[in-house]
Amino acid sequence: MKLAEKLREKAHFGHTTTQKLLEKQEEKDAVILFRPKHLHNKFEPNSVKYEGSVKKEDIESWINKNYPGLLDYRQRQCQ
Repeated sequence: MKLAEKLREKAHFGHTTTQKLLEKQEEKDAVILFRPKHLHNKFEPNSVKYEGSVKKEDIESWINKNYPGLLDYRQRQCQ
């Protein structure tokens, strides 16, 4: 939760135990980054699952690397 506080200016964080949402993502316990709608594009997924260690530094690095995606912004032809 301290990492979420640190990065709150860059990204929004949420936490759920709602069974329907977990089933929709086909997960029980995972960190999933959902890119904002304005960064959606046809070249990469709109969400990415974290598969690394549970170290705060590793998760922070992963968020910073994956948040913008490959294109970093959306253009009309990328939709």
